Amino acid sequence: MANHRKAPSWMWIILGFIFFWPVGVYFLIRKLALDREAAVSRDSKTPVLGWVLLIVGVYLYSTRAAGFFGVAFAVFLICGGVVSLSTASKSNHERERYRRYIEAVVNRGLVSIREIAGFVHTDMKHAYKDLKKMISMGYFGRAHIDEEHDEIHLYQPRTVDARSDGDGDGGTPRQAQRTDLSKTARAASGQSGQEDEMVTCRNCGAHNWLTPGTRNECEFCGSPLVGG
Repeated sequence: MANHRKAPSWMWIILGFIFFWPVGVYFLIRKLALDREAAVSRDSKTPVLGWVLLIVGVYLYSTRAAGFFGVAFAVFLICGGVVSLSTASKSNHERERYRRYIEAVVNRGLVSIREIAGFVHTDMKHAYKDLKKMISMGYFGRAHIDEEHDEIHLYQPRTVDARSDGDGDGGTPRQAQRTDLSKTARAASGQSGQEDEMVTCRNCGAHNWLTPGTRNECEFCGSPLVGG
């Protein structure tokens, strides 16, 4: 089930870094843990804040202003800069890893967690941990993990037909199967409209079907979708 706790806004994160950097780091970590769109977005704010803290801290330390308390404050700022840059680096590595999971599961239709782990260049233990976290954040909708067969399934319980078709590269993505069903249901109910267009989310890289004339968001990370 998706995590519905509210993530801190960037405004609170920036204010936290400015006035007391440990609070800013806490808010940032919380946002990345709760906000699926932010977790797969490139973070350009935290590195800037980290370099500002580091440069100001080094400058104050070099001047030895206000004696002991000035030096202590400078060291505090330097530590904040180092922690901020380290956190930004870690979040960017996690972002790239999440995007590869989405590429494997959504775009390539991989089902076997062993194959997914190989695609992401990690081991089974970490793949299980990452996929469970992503499911809890809402990346894969109603997905569930079949631990007996070491598989992940999207949209429906495991059946023989639910396994990926074709060769080891992944076969037909589950997203395409779901879209065909939605089109059939729409036609049966007498609804009409322009043909759906497949677009790639600019944020997480997932393939989505965009319906012209409606407001569309990425089904996997919630980012706005823009047609070609």
